[in-house]
Amino acid sequence: MWSEVATIYRSSKKKKDINWFTEWIARPPGAVVVYFLRNTRITPNQITFLSAFVAAGACAMFALLPGWEWLVAAALVFEFSFVLDCADGQLARLRKIASPVGHLLDFLMDELKAMLLIACVAVRLWRETA
Repeated sequence: MWSEVATIYRSSKKKKDINWFTEWIARPPGAVVVYFLRNTRITPNQITFLSAFVAAGACAMFALLPGWEWLVAAALVFEFSFVLDCADGQLARLRKIASPVGHLLDFLMDELKAMLLIACVAVRLWRETA
């Protein structure tokens, strides 16, 4: 299994990644996700929407659940959404179905997740100071 995951990682790798964290922390577990999804009918765009849904759940955790333990849990769930965000592109490149529309959908979801995260962290800070 692990040799196949490594092959998936290498074959779906971008020529130049955005930063070291993405390349060495988020994409390797993304390759594991792709390994399990490679022979399914799940599309990269469906993974993009799943990533947004998981991120929204993490944001709700940030905003509503008190205590540092829940803060850490929310950060871990949000990081899992980033792993899924990496997996969508890896799956598209592996299947050779990457497209400009898929890239734009991924970018749009990333921006929406960022705005939601900022809003939910602001709510958390407001709740803790009120």
